[in-house]
Amino acid sequence: MNKSYAEKMDKTDVLSKYKAEFYLPDHLYYEANGLGPMSRRSEETLNRVAGEWKNQLVAGWFCGKIPWFYYPERIAAMENSLAGAHEKELVIAGGTTTNIHSLISAFYNPKGEKTKIVCDHQIFCSDRYALEAQIRLKGYDPQKELILSGGSGPLIDEDLIIKTMDNHTALVFLPSVVHSTGQLLDVEQLAAEASKRGITIGFDLSHSMGIVPHFWTTARF
Repeated sequence: MNKSYAEKMDKTDVLSKYKAEFYLPDHLYYEANGLGPMSRRSEETLNRVAGEWKNQLVAGWFCGKIPWFYYPERIAAMENSLAGAHEKELVIAGGTTTNIHSLISAFYNPKGEKTKIVCDHQIFCSDRYALEAQIRLKGYDPQKELILSGGSGPLIDEDLIIKTMDNHTALVFLPSVVHSTGQLLDVEQLAAEASKRGITIGFDLSHSMGIVPHFWTTARF
């Protein structure tokens, strides 16, 4: 794709009207997993909340223009449709890695022979660190209990993951979209197969929220 073609497509982009909403650098900026440009409305909000902090101190939790205390629920309500969630099923809290720690800590309950966590071999590095840490915290060895499944190629073989779900599996943790390839996994099938086996399964939606529709029917959490 050359520059002239890109410029032509920009002129017909239905989203181009939102370009003025952001502070854009003069140079080409491409960052898939990092930080995007600041929006003008974000700047206004940050300045307003900073002013509330400066002038109201602790009272800002309940006396700000938008009381700080209710931000997690307020923002979550705006994103329910993106996650396919019903009212009050979604909450905004922490960052991705801390949330994974919290969820795995709650749902990874190794007992008897069910001690293993199954994940994909393309798992994002910080996700893997979180899983390994939680396995250690439960007194187990991640070298033995963390199973990297889905084959060795760039694309995840979902059938292999399903075959890995056995009597030793305590938890399955997968992405909805694989960060390295953009592969969209069949979340509904994987969740259904885990449910048949009485295995708790969870999905990291970091790379699919707002990109593809989410409709949950069989997922356990």
